[in-house]
This record gives sequence, structure tokens and C-alpha cells, in this order.
Amino acid sequence: MSLCDGSGDGTLPIDNQDSPPPRRPLLWLGLAALTLAVFLQSVRFDFVNFDDPGYVSENRHVLGGLNGDNVRWAFTTTHTGNWSPLTWLSLMLDAQVWGRGPGGFHFTNVLLHLANVLLLFAALRRMTGAEWPSAIAAALFAVHPLHVESVAWISGRKDVLSTLGGFFALWTYARFVQRGRKGWYFAALGGFLGSLLAKQMLVTLPFLLLLLDAWPLRRWTRAAARRLLLEKLPFFGLTVAFSAIAFYAQQAGKNVHSLQAYPLDVRLANAVLAYGLYLGKTVWPTRLAVFYPHPGDAISATSASAFSAVLLLLTAVALLQARTRPYLAVGWFWFLGTLVPVIGLVQIGNQQMADRYTYVPIVGLFIAVVWLAEPLLSAPRRATWPRGVAVAAVMACAAAGWMQTRHWTDSVALFQQALAATGDANFVAHYNLGNAWKDRGRPREAAGHYRKAAQLRPGDSRPHNNLGVVLERLGRPDAAIAAYRNAIHIDPDNAAAHNNLGVALHRRGEIVPAIRHYRETLRIDPRDARAHNNLAMALEAGGRLDEAEHEYRTAVRLAPDNPQFHNNLGVFLIVRRGRRDLAIDQFRAALRLDPNFRDAAENLKHAR
Repeated sequence: MSLCDGSGDGTLPIDNQDSPPPRRPLLWLGLAALTLAVFLQSVRFDFVNFDDPGYVSENRHVLGGLNGDNVRWAFTTTHTGNWSPLTWLSLMLDAQVWGRGPGGFHFTNVLLHLANVLLLFAALRRMTGAEWPSAIAAALFAVHPLHVESVAWISGRKDVLSTLGGFFALWTYARFVQRGRKGWYFAALGGFLGSLLAKQMLVTLPFLLLLLDAWPLRRWTRAAARRLLLEKLPFFGLTVAFSAIAFYAQQAGKNVHSLQAYPLDVRLANAVLAYGLYLGKTVWPTRLAVFYPHPGDAISATSASAFSAVLLLLTAVALLQARTRPYLAVGWFWFLGTLVPVIGLVQIGNQQMADRYTYVPIVGLFIAVVWLAEPLLSAPRRATWPRGVAVAAVMACAAAGWMQTRHWTDSVALFQQALAATGDANFVAHYNLGNAWKDRGRPREAAGHYRKAAQLRPGDSRPHNNLGVVLERLGRPDAAIAAYRNAIHIDPDNAAAHNNLGVALHRRGEIVPAIRHYRETLRIDPRDARAHNNLAMALEAGGRLDEAEHEYRTAVRLAPDNPQFHNNLGVFLIVRRGRRDLAIDQFRAALRLDPNFRDAAENLKHAR
């Protein structure tokens, strides 16, 4: 079945598309103003405790800015289970330009999203010659609530940056088709490469280009099929290479689940369900959450069958209308195809779905719906009501997007909203909300969420360990020790639990068992500077001074930017070794790192 026949399909003939409609600056300015009105509020938001520590707030490579060591790290690491060097470099540049606070990182995300909005408008406008439909599709992309996660979440940088390369590739590909110059072809290939270096979400781009060849570029004929496929071979080569890289990185990060954990029938049922949920949330974007728990084998056969029937029906409609309304097939298969890498057939993590995964896919739905209404939108000026309805729909999305963005203010707001949206059986929401309350100094609230998280996932040791931390703050050391022991029983290689148990035993004067748990921590993670420092204090208390000095120095070597470790080594040197000169050096180092460190200032004063 051909997608290229028919007229009145919302496109200009390809030989007339080299000169798109005259530019209307107000449309461009309107798209920019709309985007900023929804998302600029995020520059006042904090980091959240979901991935942001690993990506930015506790990542010394990112916070260290652009230098040789950090650039090498960006190209060699699979930290967070991804190989995304361009994303790391962009975050390092932010740290160098804006500093370590969250505002600058948020601002760059907003700017990248704005660039994506304008690039999408430019690409659709150039390919179709239809200005108002292109503007409305871009406006929906700009403000739809499903896109809030990719923009308002600092860790969503990989989404907005990857899409920038992908949309640039679409725009330059259209220029190549219309002008036939190889420079535009290689620019499109370069944009695709940049997209994949930021995140491997758009590995499906070559298929998308073939769809666009059918409509709106109208290049797809039997005679041209071989040439069009050969033209895409370099793109397919990048797709294969980066798909392998993505799978390797996720395997290295231990994020890929086996078929035992998620059997194939469960994956297929959830994929169908997720497609349906994405479709539903596009039309009616409510009950959005940062994390949707995977239902596992609780998916009913009835639900899976019903959603399958809906998807098959919509696919049949798109195919039957392909000759007269090709944009329906292109938009629908854009949606289906670009979701394939993240639909759960290869299960990454424990989520059922994620709002951020729709950042590019639902553009296909916007195209299908907007171009279906294109005859009304392009009607004579006296028929203004269709544009009024379209503007009203955009404004409704903008209002919902603005409200959804507010949930990303901080970790407490984010995960309280997630619990409200998904119900009480959300392990990630409870665990991260516990962490947020712990960090705010609210141990009682944190303890309740850690207990609930432990009930939801009995085989996870982390809630037990963190429960121990807040129980200590509540003055319940025996209960804290029991929680640490529970964590270690569940996972004997939980380094944090061994360290925390060592600290709790040390405080009770049980030096020998404390030393044993500190050494267990270092067996699991030999570069844990905190554990070296704690072991040093326990060894000193036990009179093993040579070993203690070695551990103090190891802690300083592993964490030279920690003023407390310098101070502790200085105290040891002056009290246990009588080396005032060496101690003074350590106190001065501590004060260089933290000029307001009162203990180091007092120690330096007495050492002189």
C-alpha cells in the first residue's frame, strides 16, 4: 500500500517546498513565550534525590567542570547505566558556567527544550509548507504535561539534548531533500550522531526518515525504494552500533532484568498496556508520576486484550486511510516506532513506563491530529473558530503543564505527588520520600516511609539501612542496630549498612566488632574514604596507632577535598605523634577548603 498518493494531504509538492511560507516572527515569538511561561519557573527549583545526585549534585566529575580528566571520564564511563558523553560534557559546562547550584542546570534544560520547540516548528514547516498546523503541533510539543519530566528534571538533560540532535537531523534532512546538496545530508547524519552521543533513544530515526519520505516529502515510490534505503545505510549503521552500546552500558549498570524476573508474556502484556496508557495520557494527561511501578504478572488478560484491540483498530484505520490521509499512518507509526526502544521488551529498571519516554513519540500523535484538522485550520479567515479551538487546546495543555511543573519543586513535593497519582504501593516513592524527609531533618516522617518501603520490597536492604539512620536520630540506638543487621542479613555486601553498624557499635564502646564492620565496608568498597576515616578512629581508640595513621592518611588521599578528614589527621598527628608542624599543615588545608570550619580554626590556634 502506497503512502504517497492522493492530494489535499496537507503538503506542498516537493518541488515547491524549497521556499516555505514567509516567516511570521510573531509565531516564533509566541512559541518561545509559551514555552518559557510554562517552564521558566523551574530555575528556582532544587535538585531532586532521584538520579540528580548521580548526575550532578554528588558527581565530582560534573561539578569539577571541563578539564582533561573529566572529559576522559565522560567518554569512558557507563555511570548510571548509560553511555552518554555529550550529556556529561553539557552538565560539566553548566557547572563551569553557572556554578554548583541547581538554577543554572534547570535554565539550560529550559533553553534546550525551547530550541527543540523551534526546531520542530522549522522542520515541520519546511517539510509540509503548512505554517499554522506546524505551529500548533510545535506548541503542543512545547507545553504538553507529559514533557514536564524531561524539562523540569535536571537528569532529563539527556532527553532534551538527544532530541536537539534528532530534530536538527530532521530539519537538515528536509533541506537535503529539497536542495540535493550533500552538505545537508552530512549535517543530518552529524545531528543523528550527536543525538546518540547524548542518549540512544532515537535509534529509530532512520525508520522515521523513511516514513517522512512517504509523507510529507513524497519521495517513496517503487522505483525510488532502493535508492532511499541505500541513502539511509549510514544512519542504520549508527543505529546498530549505538543499540549495542546502549545494551552494553545497561548491562554494565546491572539494569537489564532477566526473563526470569520479567517473563516474555509479562513484557508483551505490559508493552501493550503501556502503549495504551501513553495514548490515554496524551489525550487526558492526569495522574502523572515520576515513577510508575511495574505491575509484574498482575496485568489481567482482559486488560491486555482490550488494549491490543484498540491498538489494532487504530493501526487498521491508519492503514486504510493511508492513500487519502497519509499523515495518519505517518503520525501513528511515528508514535509506535519511536517508543519501541523503551516499551519494555528489554526491561530496564522496575518501572512500567515513564513520562520522559514520550518526549519524541507523541509528536507523531500531534501530527496525525493536527493535519487531520488542517483543512479547517487553513480555511479562509472568516472561518476563525477552528484556530480558536486549537489555541484553546494549546492553552489548556499549557495550564496543565504549568501545574505539573510545580510538582518538581523539590523531592518532597515530587514524591508526594507520585504517591497521590499511583497509590500507596509505590516503593520508589516511599523510599525517596523517606530520603527527602531524612535530609530535611524530619526523622519521624522518614521512618514511616522507610518501613512502608521495606514492606513493599522485602528483598531490598536499603530501606532497612536508612531506617537505622533515622532511628539513631530519634534516640533509639538498639532499634537502629537491629535495622542495620536486617539490612546486612538481606544483603551482606551492603557497604553503607556495615559502615553505619560499625559507627553505632563504636559509639557503644564495642571497638572490636566496629573494626570488623569497617573492614567489611572496605572489602566491598576499598575507596570509601569515610570508612577509612571511621576505621582510623576505631583503631586509635584501640591503641593501634600505626594502623590508625595509615587509615587517616588514606582517607585524606581518597578525599582530599574533605576538610573533616584533614582536621582528624591533624588532631592525630599533634596528640598521638607530637608533630605540630605536620598537624598545622593539615589544619590549614582544612581551613582552605572550609574557612568557616571552627574546630580546625581552634586546633590551628592551639597548635601554633
